[in-house]
Amino acid sequence: MANDEITLPPTQINSADDIQWDDEADVVVVGFGGAGTVAAIQARELGASVIAIDRFAGGGATAYSGGVVYAGGTKYQRESGYDDTAEEMYKYLDAEKPAVDAETLMRFCQGSSDDIEWLDAQGVPHAGNAFEEKTAFPPDNYFLYYSGNEKMPAFEAVAKAAPRGHRTAINGFAGYHLFAQLRESAMSKGVQLMPHAPVKRLVVDASGAVVGVEVNALPESQWEKHQKLYKKVHPWMPFIGERIERAIADAKAMEATSTQRKLIRAKKGVLLSTGGFNHNREMTKHYRPVLEKVYTILARLGSMGDDGSGMRLGESAGGVLDRMESVCVARTLVPPNAFANGWVVNQDGKRFVNEAGYGFNVGGAIAEQPGGGKAWLILEAQTFKTGVWKSWFPGGSFLHWGLPALLNIYMGGTKKASTLEDLARKINVDPAGMVKQIAEANDMAKAGRADPLGKLQELLNAVEKGPFYAVNLSLDNKYAPAQTMTIGGLRLDQSTGNVVRADGSVVRGLYSAGRTAIGICSGGFISGLSLADCVFSGRRAAKSMAANPS
Repeated sequence: MANDEITLPPTQINSADDIQWDDEADVVVVGFGGAGTVAAIQARELGASVIAIDRFAGGGATAYSGGVVYAGGTKYQRESGYDDTAEEMYKYLDAEKPAVDAETLMRFCQGSSDDIEWLDAQGVPHAGNAFEEKTAFPPDNYFLYYSGNEKMPAFEAVAKAAPRGHRTAINGFAGYHLFAQLRESAMSKGVQLMPHAPVKRLVVDASGAVVGVEVNALPESQWEKHQKLYKKVHPWMPFIGERIERAIADAKAMEATSTQRKLIRAKKGVLLSTGGFNHNREMTKHYRPVLEKVYTILARLGSMGDDGSGMRLGESAGGVLDRMESVCVARTLVPPNAFANGWVVNQDGKRFVNEAGYGFNVGGAIAEQPGGGKAWLILEAQTFKTGVWKSWFPGGSFLHWGLPALLNIYMGGTKKASTLEDLARKINVDPAGMVKQIAEANDMAKAGRADPLGKLQELLNAVEKGPFYAVNLSLDNKYAPAQTMTIGGLRLDQSTGNVVRADGSVVRGLYSAGRTAIGICSGGFISGLSLADCVFSGRRAAKSMAANPS
């Protein structure tokens, strides 16, 4: 698609020695979130000087995350009684159909335990104590859990299940703490941070190599106001979609008034790690139109910096984008686990997804249903009441799990009826289709047959005793904002992290990491895999850049 003015074409020069630079370093990191801080730290540990540049003050999507890193064969698993291996982790992730080649996936799995210990060394705490039940996020005081589909029958058939979600060892959502520790480590190691400095262009020499960046730095007197606008974009606050759009427009307007153009030289490489494009409406419309229609009610995971700018910068130097239509959509049913006992149907009354599946699997399936993503969870009254009660006491963060469930139940159009036929009419679902489908699902559950959609046997329960409830899971339900995250991005040389062109050749001097690029989680997302990829890809790029000649 055409450039939407978040970046500009590169500045072309003959040689890096031909112009006056405002500053220089071996490595220039553009985007100081999870992948950027990791790369900056690793580069400094290898002796390279680093300037890190951020449009705001840093943090990105990582600071808003749960702080979960996916890893196998770790000491925390062993301490908790699990003898996991990189090979079993590989078999599981391979079954999830990753977007990287087999060699890269194995390298990621084999290095994941070391990545956890490397994070430990930066002050990011981890611990054991595994949570065994199916959940989107573990309760307080549990720091290891099954964060994906490991225990689902289809995956247990190919790989030994193990809890691989390593949650930063503080209660609640811990991404802010993970980032704070990485930032502190980076600063202590001598990383030079340039905040509130949007990168508008790359600087490219006559050979096509990237040798620096051009920033439009805001004066320090505007930093506080700029950061206040940034903080208005919060992924976990409901009903602020229009406010988010105003804040984004105001930040762009403020940046447009700045005339502090600075040229920063990168002697060994530039890293693009600015996140995805969740907060770029035009890119969303272009790549995933069904989401643009409900754009302002989505819980777009990430920060205001997730505007696609890093991807556009990479394109401007010859890089190519891939899997851009891969936008994860999450609809979380558990916790509370009681809701996994119901049947989810679409507007034709047909069941189409494993109700106990990973949230991004459930949400992705809903987004593909007729009517722009119409879906309902059908429950017996007692199961519904149990779920409501447990939503008040979810065992973890009430803000992130209990409150959203209750908000949807009470405000999202929940319907009740004494018969399934009447319930179907109330939710505008085909009565005959829904009754037939639920009868077939009930027979399967009572007979103990395997579910073709992969639901665990212990969660297969008949829904046949009225009255019945229908909980609205539709994509256009503003009281149940679906969570989204982009996972496509720049295509890379998977051994180095170099950005590549359409013909497979590398753009010399240009690297990418995290959600700006294709990575481990770009084929399908599970909790902890994005942060794990930030560590893996950030360290990979830093090692490659540090080894380059100046």
